[in-house]
Amino acid sequence: MTGTAFQKIKIKGYKKTWSVFDSAEVDGAEYLIFENDYWGDETCYLVCRVEGESLILICETFDDIITALEDTEVIK
Repeated sequence: MTGTAFQKIKIKGYKKTWSVFDSAEVDGAEYLIFENDYWGDETCYLVCRVEGESLILICETFDDIITALEDTEVIK
């Protein structure tokens, strides 16, 4: 599934809607970074891994995808 399908979606545990604005493929997995549609960069970004048609929340960040994945030791 491509990241462009994830626009104005609800993410469990977070307020308002979120839209993907960047993606990265790491070790064969697709990762997306979301920005809140209401607060924009005034709040954290959410990094998620795509699994089929589902999203797995990895972390909250103010960094880019790769830095966030390194910080959470998903990649080294």
